[in-house]
Amino acid sequence: MMMGGMMGAGFGWLFLLYTLLVLFLILGFAHIIWLMSVKESGSSKLIGQIISIVIVVLVVILFLYGAIYGRGMMKNCMMGQGMMGKDMMMKQEMMKGMEKMTPEMKKMMEKNWKK
Repeated sequence: MMMGGMMGAGFGWLFLLYTLLVLFLILGFAHIIWLMSVKESGSSKLIGQIISIVIVVLVVILFLYGAIYGRGMMKNCMMGQGMMGKDMMMKQEMMKGMEKMTPEMKKMMEKNWKK
């Protein structure tokens, strides 16, 4: 149990560093577009500046959304609600359902499983 927590903490730092790296790369791309558009004139300048502003706004919104919503997703995965946790819960529900079956239904199930 403790090992899972340690692995989760390490994964969180790596994920944060990766996210910040991608954030700065995309913001750098928007900055380059801005610098190239400043050197132009007329509508090319305006279009370049609008594109770079849209990129910056989208990156900031997505980063904040990921920070808020992604944290909840990571918390659920760490608590065993990930794919493995859901599979285990589904198996437990199936076992509960099989306990309620009548002997005739169990025989029919065994017969069908053998086919």
